[in-house]
Amino acid sequence: SQTLTNAMGNANYVHSGSAGVNDGSGSASSQRVYGYNTARTQSTTVYNINTGYDNSNAVNAYVVSNVHGDLA
Repeated sequence: SQTLTNAMGNANYVHSGSAGVNDGSGSASSQRVYGYNTARTQSTTVYNINTGYDNSNAVNAYVVSNVHGDLA
């Protein structure tokens, strides 16, 4: 989960992002996916993301997330 330092005005904000990995092989199977965790409820201070990959040789992961909405 990601915790926001300053609370949002309400829980109706959006977040977006991307994720990648470099395992040194250039293999497309090592690409990461970024997605919203629907099992948890988003609040004014916390949102959840999931990332995953299908290659256990991944050594460097990069995750970027942006939040768009109104602060409280």
